[in-house]
Amino acid sequence: MMPKSNGHVHANVIELENGHLVAFMRNREAYRIHRSESFDWGETWSEPAPTPLPNNNSSISAVKLKSGRIAIAYNPTCTPDPQPGKAAWPGLRCPVAVALTEDDGLTFPIIRYMERGEGFMGEENRTNNRQYEYPYLMQSNDGALHLAYASHTRAGVKYVRFTEQDVLGHKRERVGLYNPTAAQSH
Repeated sequence: MMPKSNGHVHANVIELENGHLVAFMRNREAYRIHRSESFDWGETWSEPAPTPLPNNNSSISAVKLKSGRIAIAYNPTCTPDPQPGKAAWPGLRCPVAVALTEDDGLTFPIIRYMERGEGFMGEENRTNNRQYEYPYLMQSNDGALHLAYASHTRAGVKYVRFTEQDVLGHKRERVGLYNPTAAQSH
């Protein structure tokens, strides 16, 4: 049983190690993806806690990668005014992103937008995008990642094949500072 889990639905359960499970869930309040842990093969669970990832009460898809990282496909949007205990259904379901975690879902330092829709951004015009929703993510034996989601407000399904490196990029930031004058002599 998962305590205080009312409103947390469509759990994506991942085995971290023998008997240690983590579940990622969409939340009906439409503000964050939530996370719960079990250390006894799912007999008991922790109370769901919000992750840093926004959630718009649309489906998510989580998978443990061969590298050990966890990847989550989701819409990185949420309701502007969450009400405790009240379901929200924000219309904004764009963009589609893939986030990577290296600490079992506590932080997500690497996020890549895989679908930007029609490209509208900003508070006043982002709803001009169509809906891109209900992502499903998997990794094949060759290590490739496969993402499918409803496209163009459910007019079709879009499929994207990519690698973990495509999400990671070529560089990793290590809390550095950029000094544009560092190369200049005084």
